[in-house]
Amino acid sequence: MPDFETTTETVLTWAAPPLKFGPGAIAEIGENLQALGVSNVLVIT
Repeated sequence: MPDFETTTETVLTWAAPPLKFGPGAIAEIGENLQALGVSNVLVIT
């Protein structure tokens, strides 16, 4: 018998990352990613 209790919990908490959205957002993405030090990017529009 396992030493832990199993659960049937079906609720989970998920925090979404910040999103860029709206007119002009695509123009800011490059600058934001450069500030984060990102070198490989996939942008889906």
